[in-house]
Amino acid sequence: MRSMLLIGVLVGCAYFTHAQSSSSMPLNLVFRDTIADFVFDSLDNDLGDVAPVNTNNRRTKRFMYLGAEPVFIVGQQSGDPHFICDYPKEPLKKGVVYSITVCFWFQNGKGRFNKTMSLKLSNGQLLFFKYKGQFKQD
Repeated sequence: MRSMLLIGVLVGCAYFTHAQSSSSMPLNLVFRDTIADFVFDSLDNDLGDVAPVNTNNRRTKRFMYLGAEPVFIVGQQSGDPHFICDYPKEPLKKGVVYSITVCFWFQNGKGRFNKTMSLKLSNGQLLFFKYKGQFKQD
């Protein structure tokens, strides 16, 4: 059973600790960014150096919904081979930690890259995530 404990808010950063029986989530999560009724581990993500050919590059993001009204994710938007490949399909519950998986498909990349993706919510809101990095030189 998950329990949530609000430790504090410092300069716009919300810190939460939760205990659980599953080993799939870290014991301590730090949510640094807030959009509307959501807190996220981060919205701006630097992937650093990425291999120019990489067919299995996934990143997991964690978030918590803090709103009172029922809301669910109705889709994702990215526009190219990088996309949000997994997200919760059920209505989001207040105070529950959820995760999404972002899948990157890098092939023959050169230089730097910047990518913005979004989740579309049932209430019409869009939640934006930014990724940046650079391709390793051969």
